[in-house]
Amino acid sequence: MKTVLTAVVSVVSIAAGAALATDDGMFPFVVSYDAPDNVVNMSHLLDAPAGKNGRIRVKDGHFADDKGRVRLHATNLTGPANFPSHEEAERLAARLARFGVNCVRLHEAWRQQAQPLGGEMIAEGKFDGPVAPDGRTWILDKGSAKVTVGAEGGALRVSVTTTGGEYFPKIYRRVQVKKDFPYTVSFRIRRTSGKPCEIGFAVANRSRGWESLGVITRIAPTTKWTEHSFSFYAADDVSTAEIQFTRFGEGTHEIDDLSFKTGGASMEVAGLSPEKGEIPIVPSRGCASPSAPSGAPYGTKSPSNDRWLFVCRDAKAETNCSAEMMHEV
Repeated sequence: MKTVLTAVVSVVSIAAGAALATDDGMFPFVVSYDAPDNVVNMSHLLDAPAGKNGRIRVKDGHFADDKGRVRLHATNLTGPANFPSHEEAERLAARLARFGVNCVRLHEAWRQQAQPLGGEMIAEGKFDGPVAPDGRTWILDKGSAKVTVGAEGGALRVSVTTTGGEYFPKIYRRVQVKKDFPYTVSFRIRRTSGKPCEIGFAVANRSRGWESLGVITRIAPTTKWTEHSFSFYAADDVSTAEIQFTRFGEGTHEIDDLSFKTGGASMEVAGLSPEKGEIPIVPSRGCASPSAPSGAPYGTKSPSNDRWLFVCRDAKAETNCSAEMMHEV
């Protein structure tokens, strides 16, 4: 290990010295993800293959296997990233080994499975007719921003001359949702003038402060139309839920084909379905990210134990693994 680190330091020192001789002292340091073997490849430090020294357990307050103490250099995979194709898995394993990673946490490990979509709940989403903020269905929250909003040319046009800070201006379209029901919201968006900016998007409840109902993200519109679609389980029963567009920068953006329907993506773990009551669940709020759908498979009041029973079973079936799988720590 000392020899390897010395070599790395030497290479960096040489590069830095060369850079200092030619410019202001800065030089590019590019992480070598998939290059052939070189001095920054740490895979030779791994005691491969995993499990050859028996299962990992806690001994005298430390992780250990049959060979002795074990140091875990870990990373995290979330949601669909836990289910790569065989080719992607091989490439990912090689890359992680190159970085010296010997442990991966499988976070929010669910599969997504399509469900039939229901009827359209936003009749005016094509914006072929007049649409303007009325304070009931469509709400414009300007703050101190200077902005105009209205349907024009078959799209909802949002023109901002001055932003208002605190994520203003904000545009809301009210919808109704039922707790634990799946929904899909989709739209197209583009920027027709102004500098690039990130627009906030969410499906949320403002009736008691601000609460995500299953979707919260940011979008960076370009000058070309881009399509976006999000499926989620509603976190609560809300008759005045809102599809929210916020953080508009100065310039003009257009929104079209706004759609809100029941149905969409379903969270499935190890072949089981929460909709059918096959997975013990608790609401995701308080133990998950704001974008995690309500009813995601987090187990009972001891979520790690119940969830990993399903993940462990699936892993054993796929890999013929006989070693025990560690719980989250």
